[in-house]
Amino acid sequence: MKARICLMILLLVFVMLGCTSKRGIIELHTRPTDAAIYLDDAKLGMSPVKFEYDFSQPATLKIEKPGYYTEVESLSKAWVGREIRKGNYTGGNFEIQGETIKSWKVTTKRLLQKKEE
Repeated sequence: MKARICLMILLLVFVMLGCTSKRGIIELHTRPTDAAIYLDDAKLGMSPVKFEYDFSQPATLKIEKPGYYTEVESLSKAWVGREIRKGNYTGGNFEIQGETIKSWKVTTKRLLQKKEE
């Protein structure tokens, strides 16, 4: 357990200091599935989705599904850092914009809240 905490802190430090690429991959799952995912009002698809993200460019992530509350999050370097602290981070070599680079991947899940009828 202590080793995992130390690893998470080390990874966070690397990301925050820029030792890792600013470009990475976000894989977003929702429960229930098939929610519409938007990045800065451009539809990425229905969940689950995987997309490239550059944390030097803040963006707005929106999740919509009929009968559920819309969720809006601001993506940024701090958002990536929070996901790392939650243990949702993988480091390694990933293909981004057609090239393989040492980078990061955040795999995260959002539980959508059903609207009261």
